[in-house]
Amino acid sequence: MQARRHKADYDPDTRFSKGDVTAFLARANRVLWDLQGTTSAEKRALAIHVLFRERPV
Repeated sequence: MQARRHKADYDPDTRFSKGDVTAFLARANRVLWDLQGTTSAEKRALAIHVLFRERPV
């Protein structure tokens, strides 16, 4: 989703159909809805995963 957002913001040649945008919004809403149903521990684990990605050794 973020890559599409960047293309929409910075690539003037990028076009999305109304159906694509509707599907993107539905997916984003579904993810947010699912996130609301998680426990505090799961939210904390997700935040740690996003902030501190594994680095190659």
